[in-house]
Amino acid sequence: MLRKVFWLWLAVLAGACDQAGAELDSQQYALNEPSFWTVGPSIVTTPTWSSGSTKNLSAWKSLDCTQKLSGQATLRDFRLYREPKSNLDNFVARLDGRCAEMTYECENCPAVEVGTYATIYSGNHRPGAWPLSALDADPSVNGCDAGPYLSGLSLQLDLFRGYVKDVRAYATWGSAYSPYGTYTLVNYYGGATHWTTGLDGTMDAPTDLRCGTGSVATGIRLRYDVTNGKIRDLQLQCRRLTWTPLY
Repeated sequence: MLRKVFWLWLAVLAGACDQAGAELDSQQYALNEPSFWTVGPSIVTTPTWSSGSTKNLSAWKSLDCTQKLSGQATLRDFRLYREPKSNLDNFVARLDGRCAEMTYECENCPAVEVGTYATIYSGNHRPGAWPLSALDADPSVNGCDAGPYLSGLSLQLDLFRGYVKDVRAYATWGSAYSPYGTYTLVNYYGGATHWTTGLDGTMDAPTDLRCGTGSVATGIRLRYDVTNGKIRDLQLQCRRLTWTPLY
């Protein structure tokens, strides 16, 4: 009987997704309860960029949200700091990150659990931070979808592709659907944020680090030049995200 009630509820919700309007917000994110959405226990992909430089390279610096906040946490927010004004190069010189459990994100809903900012690495830098968040991405789609989740980063590099000048985020919204009772994040609608610091870099396309289909970013690792603070290597850690209804 309980199974029938669940399927009836799901059918009603699916019909609501065809309607437009702000009233969908509470239904949209009610699907995203922590008891339903599950971050996988292991890393499935590690999209990586490397400058190839090994001179004055630091040890790996990292932020793993499944360890920092909870096993269900993902990366969401960043703060970028620029090089000292005395340095003629333009580059990211410090990076902070923040984790969040994307339980709800709508008006009048319980607050999402958000961690505090952690410094991933820091070189010499000027005061003032540039914020970057997956929440700033344009979903370009309306409907009953889960998200936004950070699903990748785009790197603006210098002309010789040796260090990071700017960063923007990719976010994912996905629809949980399966006719067989186990629900998986299957439909992706990618959206990108603005560039953060506005610094120009390579003349060709930026370097994208994207999690695979069905995965979201839960951690980040990087190495930097200890003499000037330039990021030389950067890697995302991605885990599978699935939804299994309780009934």
